Parts: sequence; structure tokens; C-alpha cells
Amino acid sequence: MPAIAKGKTEEGDKTILHVEMTGEPSPCPSCGFSEVVGFGKRTQSVADIPENGKPVVLQVITRRFRCKNCGRSFYESVEGVGGNRRMTDRLADWIRNEAPSRRFTEIAAESGLSEGTVRALLRASGDYERRKREQPN
Repeated sequence: MPAIAKGKTEEGDKTILHVEMTGEPSPCPSCGFSEVVGFGKRTQSVADIPENGKPVVLQVITRRFRCKNCGRSFYESVEGVGGNRRMTDRLADWIRNEAPSRRFTEIAAESGLSEGTVRALLRASGDYERRKREQPN
């Protein structure tokens, strides 16, 4: 899905990028029908890779659609944000790359996430247990 940048603000120790989804809507995820009607929007906060050591948050305005065939409603998905995560795929990759050489608390502080979220991501990918095995006693 294409998106357009709407602005950038600094809020305390983090950078907020305001983005709005644009382009053609995707087909209904329930029935695959391509004729949908827009009827609302929401703002979704998504963590992204840090910039200059500061957390970055994408404030993404996504559109809501209703399928003309089955009547179900859905929000458009944000490309590069997997599953139910509230972070970009590239932030998840960055965390996995940083984890072998840095403390979880440092990664959490720089990314703006909780240490628990960093650990959960690494557990889900298998990197947490691998790191524990590779650390010297």
C-alpha cells in the first residue's frame, strides 16, 4: 500500500512521523471481493527503527472499508508491519541484529519499546535462547 508523509514532530525524546495510507484499497480479506466502500479512518502507532539514537514512532492513518459482497468491515493493512505487532519489520530485524552485542535494556531504551517486548520478539524468533546458550558463564 502506498503512503504519503504528512509531517514530522519531536515529542520529548522521540520522533513522530505522520503518515497517511493512499492508493487503491486491497480486496476483502474475508471473501476476496474487490469492490469495497470506505467509511472511516483510524490512527495506528507503529514503532520504527531509531534515528540518531532516538525512538521513532509512525502515526499511520489507515482507512476502514466495508465489502460490498459479504458486508464485513476491515482496515487496510500497513505494509512492512507483520501480524499483530506494533512495530515495523525493519525494527524487528534491527533488534535481532543488535541483540548479540547489546543489553536488552539498551535496545529497549533506544527503540522506545519495553524490555519485555524486546525479549518477547527474540523469544518468538528463537534468538533469545540462542543468546543465552552462547553467553559465557
